[in-house]
Amino acid sequence: SALEVKGLRIMFLLRLSPIIPFNALDYIAGITAVSFKAYTWSLFGILPGTIFFVFLGSSAGSLTDIASSGDSSVVTIVVIVVGVTFGVLAIAATSYYAKKELNKILALQEQERNETDGSPDTGAAEGSMPAIDEESEVGETQEIGEA
Repeated sequence: SALEVKGLRIMFLLRLSPIIPFNALDYIAGITAVSFKAYTWSLFGILPGTIFFVFLGSSAGSLTDIASSGDSSVVTIVVIVVGVTFGVLAIAATSYYAKKELNKILALQEQERNETDGSPDTGAAEGSMPAIDEESEVGETQEIGEA
């Protein structure tokens, strides 16, 4: 599985993306083959988003202070707006990169699976049901019935 081999990378990239809630990621990591070490190190992926939200809150506080004091410090307002803009762009770029890397990892895993199965990619739509080999299904049913 991709999570066994590249668990740290996948979990870190998922934590960088603000789209997926962290509690859902924790559940996914718990029921899959992600090692505890990879899970723990991936927690550092939370830091960029946390730093951005702290900056955003601090900027909102600064803007409130400026508005309440009556001073019109244009430089401070411009710095805050530029900082927030770059923060949003950084999160968007990080999310794009994370999605791109995850898609690449999943494509490599699918390619490896097709090579080990010996079956070429049929181009079936994603989410479609795989074909079931009736002979192996009957054999499995007989083995279960005999036990």
